[in-house]
Amino acid sequence: AVHAAWNELEPDYAELPCTIYLQGEARDLHFQARITNNGSAVQENVRLRVEVLMPGGTSEDLYSEATALAPAATQIFTITDYALPGAIGTYTFVMSAVQDQEEEEPGDNSTNIQVHVDPNVFARDDGIVVTERDNNDEDYILGNRFLITASGRELHAVDVALGPGTDPGALITAAVYNGNLDLVDESELYIVEPEDINELGGEHFISV
Repeated sequence: AVHAAWNELEPDYAELPCTIYLQGEARDLHFQARITNNGSAVQENVRLRVEVLMPGGTSEDLYSEATALAPAATQIFTITDYALPGAIGTYTFVMSAVQDQEEEEPGDNSTNIQVHVDPNVFARDDGIVVTERDNNDEDYILGNRFLITASGRELHAVDVALGPGTDPGALITAAVYNGNLDLVDESELYIVEPEDINELGGEHFISV
């Protein structure tokens, strides 16, 4: 069995993985999986394989170091410093546990992750609303941090998806801070309209 997730042990926000990378701002990606031998025999040459499916139909395979895995044993496998290509489009990563022996239950041995490279968008979301938080009708602040390495870029908008915990008539604003947390600019107040609000799983974003 393989249980995979993005590496959440990065030392700072600059290298945290995104779901959408702005073209020219892609980071090296790190893959990590916890693989367990659920069988009764030693599995030889166990390793993590990541098949990278790229825009345009090309692909490549990445492999971690290999080891033997005893019955009921679990081990963490990693692949580090994969340079995400800069071509615009969707990249699918098929993460699988592989070994020399024939797999008896292939259905629990792989998972898929996708990231995108976009000419205009930088994001750490899945493109859908996944919460209905309302904070008990009290004001609150949400934020995210992105490292922009290229000079001369312009920010045109902050896109926000509002969930069912948001009330029509609520006021929201977007603010931008630099790396020292000094305020750079702030939007005008935006009044939430009923059609701005998503149900869980909704994909409607507004630009502030």
